[in-house]
Amino acid sequence: MDLSFWRDVAVVVLAVETFIAMLIPMVAFFFGIKGLRWLEKNTKVYGKQARHRWQRVHRQVAGVTRVVESPFREVDSIWQAVRNIGKL
Repeated sequence: MDLSFWRDVAVVVLAVETFIAMLIPMVAFFFGIKGLRWLEKNTKVYGKQARHRWQRVHRQVAGVTRVVESPFREVDSIWQAVRNIGKL
């Protein structure tokens, strides 16, 4: 067996090793992209639900805030009126 035979064997072995070494990252990349597509699809669905619930909570909090702060605003307006009477 001469040197050219072993050169050809080495080239084939290196090609197979490279294929196997690159197969693992390519499979990981494939499933990563597949997972990102799944995540994008489900994020849109759950994002709309979360936004709807957040808006509902925001409306409820704004309503409760108006109810709670209304007596303070009335007292403040009365207090301002009393101050203005004193300045006359």
